[in-house]
Amino acid sequence: PADNIPPIAILNVDKNSGKVNDVFNFNFRGSYDPDANGSIIRYIINFGDNVEELYTYAPFFVGHRYTSPGTYVAKLTVIDNRFGRSIETPQSVQTITITNQAPVANFSVTPTAVLTYEDVFLTDLSTDLENSIVKWTWNFGDGSPDLIIVDPLLVNQTKQYIKGNRDYIITLTVEDNFGLSNSISKTVTVINRKPIALIKTDPLAIINVVTVE
Repeated sequence: PADNIPPIAILNVDKNSGKVNDVFNFNFRGSYDPDANGSIIRYIINFGDNVEELYTYAPFFVGHRYTSPGTYVAKLTVIDNRFGRSIETPQSVQTITITNQAPVANFSVTPTAVLTYEDVFLTDLSTDLENSIVKWTWNFGDGSPDLIIVDPLLVNQTKQYIKGNRDYIITLTVEDNFGLSNSISKTVTVINRKPIALIKTDPLAIINVVTVE
């Protein structure tokens, strides 16, 4: 109606920047209807990431997570009891900046000291709380080509070294689905095996037995 003053939407948030999957708490309890007998019957919040929620009351806060890095503009629209709709203003909008945190590379080496040609077991322990790791790169420190793996079922490795009396630095680099990476290096000590003496006999050799009386 012409005599209806539009309600006022006020959107607050506990922070305007964070990392992927952080919780942002939005609050719109400050919104109001300036009409004497007016009241707000609808709260519509659009978080800017194609997610929109409608409320018939104003909760103490509304939690929301952003699952991808970027800048998002959250907007609140309110509707009063005479179906008047609020007008967008700076106080009805919040800009949210989301950054991505790199994964944390880690792995175990078992055992940490071996003889040449013995198995070294490398077990991936890397984590990424925000996203998913999509690539693992092993460098075994022995001059062999890097081993790049994209199948998580094939990440763990068994390695043998043929040259001993030296330390090898093993490096694992992990990359998440947003292209951020992290590396960690660990050392394995390889010891030469002791030589083994072999005596070869000729089965065709003739042995003369001399009997002494």
